[in-house]
Amino acid sequence: MLFILAIFVVRYGARDFLASNAASLHLPVIAAVDALFVLPVAMIATQRVELWLRASQMLADAKRDGGPPFPPNDLVR
Repeated sequence: MLFILAIFVVRYGARDFLASNAASLHLPVIAAVDALFVLPVAMIATQRVELWLRASQMLADAKRDGGPPFPPNDLVR
């Protein structure tokens, strides 16, 4: 989760920095825009990895514990 937050902060910081200093950095606008497109893709990929890690852990826990708990007897007909 911290990595996702870090990517978010870097993206907004880079956007402001590149918008105000693109000419002094001798950086074409297209390169700055491409850099800003990479950061959301990295954030999406990081979120997917985080979800995969959590789901893998939940599946491992469920297999270890024998699956989901059964409902109480009064709910079973």
